[in-house]
Amino acid sequence: QMCIRDRCELWGAKSDKTISYEKFVAAIHPDDRAARQDALILATDSNGNGEYNAEFRIINAKDGVEHWIVTTGRMHFENGHATRLVGVAQDVTENKKLEKNFQEQRAETESVFKQQVAARTASAIAHELNQPLAAISAYSLSLIHI
Repeated sequence: QMCIRDRCELWGAKSDKTISYEKFVAAIHPDDRAARQDALILATDSNGNGEYNAEFRIINAKDGVEHWIVTTGRMHFENGHATRLVGVAQDVTENKKLEKNFQEQRAETESVFKQQVAARTASAIAHELNQPLAAISAYSLSLIHI
């Protein structure tokens, strides 16, 4: 069993309760489970350095709200076997929202910039075409009057 202090409520548990490993894993977004499991396998490899780093989404069992979690920790070994993972989990949902908003604003700005460049290019091409056409028209009119 495990308890993530002051974060148990993210998993749908009361903050003073522990949650089982099964409940912990069940709350992880299905698309993120494999990558999180890979990070855990890497951390439990006795030939590795025991570092655990993962970023994944969880879905709160009570209210269905999705949160982004970043975890980091270190696996402890005894006699070559992983015995305990000590680490921290941080809710970075607000950071993810800000990052997404920034990317959307950047994409919108780039789109507006491209539209402005296209409009200026079209205007320049129209101007360049207008001058010879005006000259041809004026020359044609002068031939008619001769």
